Amino acid sequence: MGKGIALQFKQAFPENFIVYAKACKAKQVQPGHMFLFEREDLVNPRFIINFPTKTHWKVKSRLEHVEQGLVDLVEVIRDKQIKSIAIPPLGCGNGGLDWAVVQPLIEQALAQVPEVEVYVYGPQPAPVVDAMPVTTKMPNMTRARALFIKLIEQYSLPDYRLSLLEVQKLGYFLQEAGEALRLNYIQTFPWVGSIVSNVSPGWRLTVTQSPSVR
Repeated sequence: MGKGIALQFKQAFPENFIVYAKACKAKQVQPGHMFLFEREDLVNPRFIINFPTKTHWKVKSRLEHVEQGLVDLVEVIRDKQIKSIAIPPLGCGNGGLDWAVVQPLIEQALAQVPEVEVYVYGPQPAPVVDAMPVTTKMPNMTRARALFIKLIEQYSLPDYRLSLLEVQKLGYFLQEAGEALRLNYIQTFPWVGSIVSNVSPGWRLTVTQSPSVR
């Protein structure tokens, strides 16, 4: 969920992204099947229906996944008695599918539920990042911690989780460059026992001070 409408939903509905990301890691999200997230909120949308159109974020969307997914989407609409729904250009844009082909499929599938108010949106340029709604709270962050997280992001690669040793060394280099991380390392090796309490895909990271080991 790093581009396009996926990024917009990630920022606007972070609780959905957390649950969806965990389900993806557990291989519970499959093309052709809806992943339904029910929001505990009094305002709409009540449901967020995640519609996967590809098996991996690196590959392009496949038309058969859209066709299969639309069948399941209609079933979800009926089962949850959904009265209105907004549908983006499934698999188009970054997915690579042709909207001229996908749009008729959506219209044909949703014609099976004429009692539902349907809003279908075609491909549009993504808004600038600053214009996207963000509902996540800004964390308490010092300059040193922000630089540390940015350094980890720059060093990491897609689908690769940094080891604790690598994080230790990055913190060492950053502190040696002049940032006040308040870390004490073993003199002969860049290691400190409590540099992080938790490093997760959301980059929740806590830096604490440890006594020097001699």
